[in-house]
Amino acid sequence: LVGFFVGKKIPFRSLFSVLHKKWSAAGKFSIHTAENGIYVFKCESAATRDWILNNGPWDVWGVHLALRLWERDMPPISSGFAKIPVWVKLMNIPMEYWTVQGLSRLASVLGTPLHMDPATEGKQLISFARICVEMMADKQFPEVIKTRRSNGTLVEVKVEYSWKPPVCDRCKVFDHSTNGCPLKRARREEAQGKRTEADPEGWVEVKGKGKEKITVKEAPKVPYLKPALKNQGSYVPPRNPEIPKTPDKGKGTSVESDSATPEVTQFALKIKNIEGQLRMDPIPNDAISSKEEGSQLNASGSSRKKKKKGLPTGNTCWNIRGINNPIKQREVKSLILKHNIAFLGILETRVRAVNKDSVARNLGRGWRVVTNHTHSLLGRIWISWNPREVQFTVGDISQQAIHGKLVIHGAVICVSIVYGSCDYRERRDLWADLVHQSQRARGMPWVILGDFNVSRWPHEQSGGRAVVSKAMKELGECIKKCELEDLRQMGMFFSWSNKRAGGEAVAKKIDRVMGNWGWFNDFGQMHALFPPPGISDHSPCIIQFKKPSFTGSRPFKYLNVWASHPSFLEVVKQVWAQGGGPPLVAVGMKLRMLKRALKEFHRTHFKELATDCSRLRL
Repeated sequence: LVGFFVGKKIPFRSLFSVLHKKWSAAGKFSIHTAENGIYVFKCESAATRDWILNNGPWDVWGVHLALRLWERDMPPISSGFAKIPVWVKLMNIPMEYWTVQGLSRLASVLGTPLHMDPATEGKQLISFARICVEMMADKQFPEVIKTRRSNGTLVEVKVEYSWKPPVCDRCKVFDHSTNGCPLKRARREEAQGKRTEADPEGWVEVKGKGKEKITVKEAPKVPYLKPALKNQGSYVPPRNPEIPKTPDKGKGTSVESDSATPEVTQFALKIKNIEGQLRMDPIPNDAISSKEEGSQLNASGSSRKKKKKGLPTGNTCWNIRGINNPIKQREVKSLILKHNIAFLGILETRVRAVNKDSVARNLGRGWRVVTNHTHSLLGRIWISWNPREVQFTVGDISQQAIHGKLVIHGAVICVSIVYGSCDYRERRDLWADLVHQSQRARGMPWVILGDFNVSRWPHEQSGGRAVVSKAMKELGECIKKCELEDLRQMGMFFSWSNKRAGGEAVAKKIDRVMGNWGWFNDFGQMHALFPPPGISDHSPCIIQFKKPSFTGSRPFKYLNVWASHPSFLEVVKQVWAQGGGPPLVAVGMKLRMLKRALKEFHRTHFKELATDCSRLRL
């Protein structure tokens, strides 16, 4: 593999240390430094190389590492990178385009398609296609590709970029942005130098401020590339070698199709599946609620469909510390039966992809399973669900999270199962991922549960040094940006312990269940249950979808906005002037009277507050 960092340079020692943690599980590799900041990564096998390439994009300390296959006749790369490989996600793809030729035709509108990930190649997830495309610096990044189906209808294929590199509009390279362009800086310094040369008579020469013209060579047509992997993929030659025209900025790109099987305009390199591919069983059509059955959501994200009768359905997430052991498998099955679990997230399974199916059958007969083996050889995150009770559609999969939509009792909920890395620098990728998901889940109920591997507050730790670390601050900033809150909790407060006694005992709250405003608006009565950990050092996180029986009056809550009203202090003075008797009895009576008075005060002056907040959030 050949790679380079975009924008910054990383010290070689730090580069090797970080990549060794991320890639060593796939196999051995070595790093060689070339000129102009280029690195050559030599892998011990083709499987190791393919795993690294398919599970990108990668970054070191937040700096993107651009990777592509090495080729024998590859020209030397200069310091200014005019083209760069970028992973893109194509959504809303017509069914007739789900071929190598069809996907290549769509991807060639963006640039030169290099390869696709194993899940896309195996057509196991047809909700989107993930393809690595070599983008040109002098071309735009369109958000929509317009294509015409065989029946003549126009379809918009949405494009989502995993990362948009900074590009210089002046130099037409990805190495730096327009603001940091060295030519622009050189012009500024030259202009400042000329200003210092004062005319002896005090005259100043005024020149026009037109932009400096820079001649950029026209990008040549992409040649036909040979397959870079021997016995690892198939090469499909293009029928029409013309490069599609790049659209104007902000406009969609069109692709015309004359037949059901689209023509390919560029090449396609298909990599075979390697160990650790994603497995996603299809959901039967009769299991999905139709519009007539009332499965559509209203404006607030809740469902009009009535809740099914019967026992409540629970969701859980548990860091089991390895599930190959039959004893731990029986413990998980016991948890499912005891709490009527229909949606299960298992963390740190330590199960290789070849053993995945046999272990999944032992957990539940007929249950569906999706894992992140495409990003982790040992499958750090598993999601299993009972299709007879709930339906789950996978959205995004990464090394530290799996996101999707869950249909339970007719309601559609965005769910994220999280397993944070032990390295706080790697967890920054998780924080950025959650912030991105919070924007996509806006207006819908969203719940996040799992092991974050870091606590938020000092009081969430017992034993050891209770300090506010940098990692804790970053978690708090992520929660604020995502507008999340912890669910009401029952059971164990500290979700993890080191299982030691005496002065060496340490316990922390690193497993959390959080929801956004849409969740609390529709499912505010739900609570999170943390039972004893049992055979693991982590307590399971359980959400029980059961509306509790509520009796009595609602609890009193003081609102800070009351103090801004001019008559607030007058209401308090009137109530506090009443009553008498022993001091403690008088205080209790005054507080009870004040609560009633403030509730009436709220109904009189702030009755539209809840409606205004809902409108502003939407």
